[in-house]
Amino acid sequence: MATLTELQDYYADTLIIQYRDKDNARNTIKMIANLSLCDGLMLTEPTCFDLDTAIGAQLTILGKIVGVPRNVLGLDLSHTFWAFRRYADVSGGVDFLRYTETPDPLYLFSRYQTEAFYTLSDFELRTLIKIKIISNNTYESYKDVLEALWNIFGANIQLVDNKDMTITYNAVSAYSVVMTVAEYLDILPRPMGVGVNVNILSTNPLLDQDGTFLLDQDGNILYEQ
Repeated sequence: MATLTELQDYYADTLIIQYRDKDNARNTIKMIANLSLCDGLMLTEPTCFDLDTAIGAQLTILGKIVGVPRNVLGLDLSHTFWAFRRYADVSGGVDFLRYTETPDPLYLFSRYQTEAFYTLSDFELRTLIKIKIISNNTYESYKDVLEALWNIFGANIQLVDNKDMTITYNAVSAYSVVMTVAEYLDILPRPMGVGVNVNILSTNPLLDQDGTFLLDQDGNILYEQ
């Protein structure tokens, strides 16, 4: 893309020959061109909204475009819940159950499902936007999703076909919150009618020099010890 200076010179060069070498005339045209280009503001937009470099409000806008909110309503990742557990086949007495995830609406403190929200960090929002873009723009066959994930995330987020109409997302621990939110928002790409599981890896997969997974004799991915 042309720079602001290059565009000013371009318009100055369109002067008729009698004025083309006159400094005042050229500077006047450059000033008019600069005003029309808002001091080059329009030239900065592609950089401001580059997904890999955008931050803060820029990412929030990109999220709105593709369908990922900065504030995820109904998701609480900062509280540990407890509630009464219901037993249909047990007479008398109650049991107590601890929840580390958002409680079912039938249970105590269900207000967190409607009043709580989780604010995504820039890293989390950027990653979720990329996941949503895959979902928005691929045919969502297993092959298409697998290739798209590898092109963007490499070994950090892997996809496994369980051969039982389900797939499993294996993600390194740095993506733990991202995968929780993606699962909550139901934006993980998958073929139609296929169930999704999410697994957070405690160790990283081993790769060779070409970035290919190292496999054991049974074809399973090897991980760091």
